[in-house]
Amino acid sequence: MFLYLAYWLIFNRLNVTFYGKNAILEKIEKMLPKLLTIDDVAKYLSVDDNTVYRWCRSGTLPAIKLGRDWRIEQQDLEGFLLSRKVGRGDGSLKNIFTRRLSAPEHILVMLTEAEPVFSLEIEFFKEALKKGKPIVKGCWWQKQEDVHRRYSEAGIPVRELEKQGKMFIADLWEQYRKGGAQGVLDIWREMAEKWNGQEFWGAGSHLLDEWKDNWAEFLYFKSELHKVLCDLPVVALCPCVATSAVPEGARELLNLVPHHSGTLVLATDRPSFLRSAV
Repeated sequence: MFLYLAYWLIFNRLNVTFYGKNAILEKIEKMLPKLLTIDDVAKYLSVDDNTVYRWCRSGTLPAIKLGRDWRIEQQDLEGFLLSRKVGRGDGSLKNIFTRRLSAPEHILVMLTEAEPVFSLEIEFFKEALKKGKPIVKGCWWQKQEDVHRRYSEAGIPVRELEKQGKMFIADLWEQYRKGGAQGVLDIWREMAEKWNGQEFWGAGSHLLDEWKDNWAEFLYFKSELHKVLCDLPVVALCPCVATSAVPEGARELLNLVPHHSGTLVLATDRPSFLRSAV
């Protein structure tokens, strides 16, 4: 009798019935975020399930792992789509760099002159530092001493960041000469290990004039680099300069597009950011 009375009081207190949801349960459901499955997201975006799995595993799409399954909050999916929205609203480099860029990201920048590269990278890295991200500068045609000087003059405390282990400057041309493509790829992997999987931002610029006798080799390297960067927690900026001295450089720039997640075009005073197909 006592047990029956206790059950009666509990059910009466919560107003629970076996025939429908009570107000408390309905209120809880409204408070909880809407959780979507991999299949839900894939169907909504008209992409393959494996594509969504890859986004979740890499952290590109924020998700919750439950055993072998994944669940995505509706608001996280909305944020993910917003971060990939492109068009005339980009407006400025600052707007582009302050977008919700999340690793992995590998951005091709098309340029016809080398001089803007420094200012472009400086603005990019300043945004990284605001976000508290460690940074990697890979030098190909640029000299390490010039990077130190130009970055420092622009207000980036290079020496202090290096001492704190928050910035690393690498001579990637030297690494390439010694170990080929693998030598450079290993540098990027080592940086990911150095910061224990924390997201970091990096940049490395190429003068296509320097590859004019080895286009196939360069394209192979960029293809392999893209594969590696897509598996690392990095937002990478890749300014590539095609000058008029090498007419075929413009064609080679276009060949690089599929090996990047997005392309930044600075041909006018209004930069355009184009997202590559997933």
